[in-house]
Amino acid sequence: MSTVSNIVKPAKALKVNALRKDLLNQTVITYLYQINSAIEASNKENKNITAVILPTSFNLPKCIDSDKFKTETYFMIASELKSKGYDISIRKDKLLVIQWNIDKSNNVSSMEEYLREISE
Repeated sequence: MSTVSNIVKPAKALKVNALRKDLLNQTVITYLYQINSAIEASNKENKNITAVILPTSFNLPKCIDSDKFKTETYFMIASELKSKGYDISIRKDKLLVIQWNIDKSNNVSSMEEYLREISE
């Protein structure tokens, strides 16, 4: 049951929540740029795997819980990579391992099979 004093949230809580969301978005964007650079570098080397170290600490105001912030950051990074089709795992040492499939449609045997199918 609500009491009169619990109906309206304190203004301070709203400010902290907005600040946390802004910091979270900035942090995730920064790390996604770094991750994308690592993926592109590995891809140029004809690799289908890369790894980056996830942040373990953040420069946060005291009003933001660091552990919750870290959890949200990892979740948002992992969700974004999964939505783009990457296979990911996070090791205990906070190493994020990212893999992607190599397009096998360019292999010669599938080309030969297709040409046999369409030949008269």
